Amino acid sequence: MSSRTTSICTIIGADTERSTLYSTIVDDMGCLDFNYIVPMPASLQGADNEQQRQWMIKHWGAESNAFDHWIPYRAYNQKVDNFPVEMETFINIRRFESAGESHDLSLEPIEFKTINGFPAEIFFKLSEQNPALTFEVSFFDDRFSCWCGKYYLKGGEVIQSKVASHPLLMTKDQCQYWENYAQELAGLRPVA
Repeated sequence: MSSRTTSICTIIGADTERSTLYSTIVDDMGCLDFNYIVPMPASLQGADNEQQRQWMIKHWGAESNAFDHWIPYRAYNQKVDNFPVEMETFINIRRFESAGESHDLSLEPIEFKTINGFPAEIFFKLSEQNPALTFEVSFFDDRFSCWCGKYYLKGGEVIQSKVASHPLLMTKDQCQYWENYAQELAGLRPVA
């Protein structure tokens, strides 16, 4: 049975660098695409699912690209925007670029889901490619089990972390602690 992992990333640093990074990792519809960060080889696109899955696990850390995005600056305005209501969750690139020019950006946090894994490799690569920025990354699975954590990354290195060990290595009390922490990260429980 597959599980979904939610990742929440806050990018800390100068507005111009955050804006530049942000505009290079989303597609024209405002969806985060791991292929912009760690591209899947063309030879694997269209390959059988097992080959793609193995590659994604190794290079992205999860069995899927990002989905169920909550990407900042989705400033959808039904009176101004001429696209269907079901697209209201997509970013308006023209409005984003305009806000960038006027330095009126609100870029955090970026939130998305993946299947069967936390895409650590993606965040490490982003951090390595953008050494002036700090990435605060939280993750938890959809069952709020004890698999969760929070990293601070800078220059491709962990500068601080609070991450659960493998559930089989924990006592019941330790697992309960991490389940509560996962609920805190999800905003379902007050921060202790």
